[in-house]
Amino acid sequence: NFALFHWDSPFFKPWQLITHMFMHGNFMHLFFNMFALWMFGNVIENIMGLKRFIIFYLVCGVGAALCYLAVLSIGSPALNVPMVGASGAVYGILFAFGYLLPNAMVFLFIFPMRAKYLVAIYAAIELIEGIQNNPADPVAHFAHLGGMLFAFLLLKTWKTLKNNRYRY
Repeated sequence: NFALFHWDSPFFKPWQLITHMFMHGNFMHLFFNMFALWMFGNVIENIMGLKRFIIFYLVCGVGAALCYLAVLSIGSPALNVPMVGASGAVYGILFAFGYLLPNAMVFLFIFPMRAKYLVAIYAAIELIEGIQNNPADPVAHFAHLGGMLFAFLLLKTWKTLKNNRYRY
């Protein structure tokens, strides 16, 4: 009932666009999503404030789901294969980190690099993996990219609003 099914599936329910973000496939899936959320989300929440951060997180997660469903519809949709996880929303947070703090230094394993390059590397990997469309790969790569896309769109929208209340 809470995992996201394709909209043509008899198992699809509208609330799944939100609830899928709070379901995970296994402990490691949950651990790495929450670790990334803690690492990058803490900084982004301090920049945006709690209310905007929650809105941002949810919009990125729903946007990731919509992009995943749209891309799935282009091919032959796996109607009864559910998607779970907060990865789309977490990739949105990762994008925000690279967008708002592009020159912040982060470590990819032992290699230091600027946040903007880390985000670009992650986006490129997701795009390549998504285009390869390996049937043995259970990862929703276009959901990750969808989270990044909606993060970009929301950040640009908020930046252009007159009453922008960002702290930066």
